[in-house]
Amino acid sequence: MTWTSLKPYAVASSNEDSWVLMPDGTVAAPSCIVPGSTCVYDNATDTWKLGNSLPLNIVSAVGSEVGPGLLRYDGTAFFLGGNQNTAVYSPSSTPQWSNGPSLPQQNGQILGIMDGPGVLLPSGNVLFAAAPVDNSGGFNPPCFYFEFDGA
Repeated sequence: MTWTSLKPYAVASSNEDSWVLMPDGTVAAPSCIVPGSTCVYDNATDTWKLGNSLPLNIVSAVGSEVGPGLLRYDGTAFFLGGNQNTAVYSPSSTPQWSNGPSLPQQNGQILGIMDGPGVLLPSGNVLFAAAPVDNSGGFNPPCFYFEFDGA
């Protein structure tokens, strides 16, 4: 029943970030406060380090929002963006962080995820909800549901 103080985050704040615990015990997180930046925490050494920058930002234009981050069965982390972009963290790759596929459009509308749901299915596919993003970066109804196979 004790608390242990750990080292500070690699950027100014982790507000609104999604974190994923990786199989090796590290934690992967794209930064919402410094869009395009990525961080990795090593629990064994209590250290945060900056990862490589993402070519395409996954943070929404308004509110610094992203969707869920999910550990996939192949050992990669998949992060759904607050805008139409996604990111993948692959600990064994160089660079470790890359952009994934863009979220689908619905009726010509760009979709994003603001603190929205996502889950890894037993099949390895990702089930998630997304909504239209307007010109100012705000989110609007209706909500659409998708299954992503990751292939």
